[in-house]
Amino acid sequence: MKNFLLFFLSVILISCNSNESGNSKIATDAKKVQIDFLKTKIAMPDGYVEVSLDDFKKKLSNVQGDHFFKALTKEKILNLESTLQKFKILIDKDNVENVIWVFLGKCISLNKELAK
Repeated sequence: MKNFLLFFLSVILISCNSNESGNSKIATDAKKVQIDFLKTKIAMPDGYVEVSLDDFKKKLSNVQGDHFFKALTKEKILNLESTLQKFKILIDKDNVENVIWVFLGKCISLNKELAK
């Protein structure tokens, strides 16, 4: 019994020292996209492609109907253009309404009040 417990304990300790982290694995349907202004790569769904702001505006104008998404997105575009903020737009190949915006925000220092 003592040998079994020592073996079991050694297996647990060896697995804890593994270099692989459970959080660092990427899903099989994802790809890494380089974000220059962040100086890093981030995982994005495989069905998303990077588009320029002008291309996104064209695709947005082709969306049928006049609904909340178009109004909100046009307002977001105007805000980004006026602030000259660095950003990247990734859209779903099949549905332009599925958008991932990547841009820098203001840095907020955490304190005990914000942590609550």
